[in-house]
Amino acid sequence: MLALGLMLLPAAWGDRRAKKVKKPPETCNITVTVLKPDGTPMVNAAVVFQPVTDNKPWGNMELKTKENGEANLNLIPVGQDLLLQVVASGYQTYGKTYKLPGATRHITVRLRYPSQEYSIYPKGTGRKPQ
Repeated sequence: MLALGLMLLPAAWGDRRAKKVKKPPETCNITVTVLKPDGTPMVNAAVVFQPVTDNKPWGNMELKTKENGEANLNLIPVGQDLLLQVVASGYQTYGKTYKLPGATRHITVRLRYPSQEYSIYPKGTGRKPQ
């Protein structure tokens, strides 16, 4: 009798099916190669990935480059814009926005040495600008 009641219990609840789970969006496999000014790979440079929607960045992920100068990320949906920044001690900070139209994107960044600083103050005089 108990077995018959347990078999009829699902029928009493009706045909309830699990909710359909929305498939996550396809992500872009992004590979960033960071090179020194002489073309050799830059090790341990900080690569910051920021997805951009409606010209507003949301969230970020920072990775360090490996011995071959590469950092890989596979989290940002295809079709998004990407604000990419590369920061390395002794070099100019690099920043640019990229489109992610397909399933893979390879970006090569060649760092530069810092440029000369410009000032309105005369060098070494301690004077105020005129």
